[in-house]
Amino acid sequence: MVDFHKRIFFSDEAHFWLNGCVNKQNCRIWSEANPQVYVETPLHPEKLTVWCTLWAGGIIGPYFFKNDESHNVTVNGDRYRAMITNFFIPELNNRDIQELWFQQDGATCHTAHATIDLLKDTFGDRLISRFGPVNWPPRSCELTHLDYFLWGYVKSLVYADKPQTLDHLEDNIRRVIADIRPQMLAKVIENWTSRLDYIRANRGSPMPEIIFKICQVIYSQFGLAIHQNDHQARRRFVEWAQNEIAVVPDFHKRILFSDEAHFWLNGYVNKQNCRIWSEANPQVYVETPLHPEKLTVWCTLWGGGIIGPYFFKNDEGYNVTVNGDRYRAMITNFFIPELNNYDVQELWFQKDGSTCHTARATIDLLKDTFGDRLISRFGPVKRPPRSCDLTPLDYFLWGYVKPLVYADKPQTLDRLEDNIRRVIADIRPQVLEKVIENFTSRLDYIQASRGSPMPEIIFKM
Repeated sequence: MVDFHKRIFFSDEAHFWLNGCVNKQNCRIWSEANPQVYVETPLHPEKLTVWCTLWAGGIIGPYFFKNDESHNVTVNGDRYRAMITNFFIPELNNRDIQELWFQQDGATCHTAHATIDLLKDTFGDRLISRFGPVNWPPRSCELTHLDYFLWGYVKSLVYADKPQTLDHLEDNIRRVIADIRPQMLAKVIENWTSRLDYIRANRGSPMPEIIFKICQVIYSQFGLAIHQNDHQARRRFVEWAQNEIAVVPDFHKRILFSDEAHFWLNGYVNKQNCRIWSEANPQVYVETPLHPEKLTVWCTLWGGGIIGPYFFKNDEGYNVTVNGDRYRAMITNFFIPELNNYDVQELWFQKDGSTCHTARATIDLLKDTFGDRLISRFGPVKRPPRSCDLTPLDYFLWGYVKPLVYADKPQTLDRLEDNIRRVIADIRPQVLEKVIENFTSRLDYIQASRGSPMPEIIFKM
């Protein structure tokens, strides 16, 4: 059935904490620096528990779990079944249920006998679930649209205006989800089939972006991802940025945030022309890429929009990766001419600490345009290392673009390039405005957490 993937209701819950990922009130623990001094940290932060289902027909939800007194609560078996009975099933009245499937993950409240029986009353054997007629594979968030798209997209936007109450946060969540365009959902749904192809070709291995999500959590727990001096560098940068905003309230809108990303053909891997030994049998080989075909893409994002994308190519027009000479050529021939219509004296430029960005020739070239308004490793204003939670391209743009450009399974780099150009061009100014405003909330979080990385970035990276 060609459109089978469009007939599956993918469902999931997520927690949305007030003030971003943490509510910095009403709980105290001892400080690491001095056991006689305490700092505030949340034990039971205020949060909303939100459920949605996403399919080709749109999004059903959000549903907010509340008790009989309308207080926000977390989910358990009874509340989940009440939601299914009183909210979800009535929403299906205008649809042909016999053509539709329902998916849920393996949370205990989902897989209780009473829950499975309730869902089978509606869907019969068309139920994808742990202990269901079709078993859902555990730890497979890369196969759930809500995990690989919806929650990350929504969370990046709902905190832009710094909601101070759960009611305000709930309104934001409803608005952001309602504003998601059908065309975007169609691309997300189509991307699912590419993910199936990838996992089949890799014999069940998780997709790379999910691997990194898991690994970064482990590194953070053991103090490996964030180096010992990073917290201090991040606090210094946040203090500087907040001081600038105190003087010029729209200062954060004047920063040109820049970054590169790689986009591989066929998703994350090109399964051709390279062989390694199979783990299962040393006399049998399988194909895996040593030098997969890819595009290296640069953009800058700021309050005025997006400059780019720029694709690194050599003189013969072939796609290449970035080095110092190519980066400086891009700055000279593409980026600086794009600034002709702006008052550069009001703008700042930010880049990360990769070698091609921080070579002396590169710093000197950028200072010719921006003077001391340069945020960079070895620049006038030091950018803190390992701080992708403070770069809109890392915490929004690349994650937003990548799930969409593979929806039609591009078979050539030219097609992939066209997709990237189209998806970036289609991003609405209102979305970018919220992304930029979210930067100030991130400054507040990092200041309050004394330089710690933001939790959702740990999971994204």
